[in-house]
Amino acid sequence: HIIAPLIEQHYPSLTFIHIGDTTANEIKKQKLNKIGFLGTIFSMTMDSCVVQRLRQHGIDIVFPSSATRRQQLHDIIISELSHNIFTEKSKLFYVETILLMKNEQHCDGIVLGCTEIPSLIKQSDVPQIPVLDTTTIHVCTTVYI
Repeated sequence: HIIAPLIEQHYPSLTFIHIGDTTANEIKKQKLNKIGFLGTIFSMTMDSCVVQRLRQHGIDIVFPSSATRRQQLHDIIISELSHNIFTEKSKLFYVETILLMKNEQHCDGIVLGCTEIPSLIKQSDVPQIPVLDTTTIHVCTTVYI
């Protein structure tokens, strides 16, 4: 999705389904307002392509407040999840992060903004707050032309 603007520019008649748009639609459907965003260190910034797209929809996005915590989330994705390593310790760290974002940053939903995260975290792990699996949302979007 980093090159989405180029695809849309060079192929204007192509139906392009942006993951940020499908996720934004789901956020609006669930009537969520302030969204916590989890992903790699590169995607947990206001200028990442998906975050920018969500913000274009008027969605309030926040990230874990601690740079150290953001780095640890990234490291788990790169060193473990990307290699099919799923540990209880990493799961607990993600759950703790989600609950911190809910309680301290007052998020009412959490975007799992990396394909590997839903292999570690399920909605049943954090029933206190909706989690949005961007990959599933994107894949399950139906477009009628």
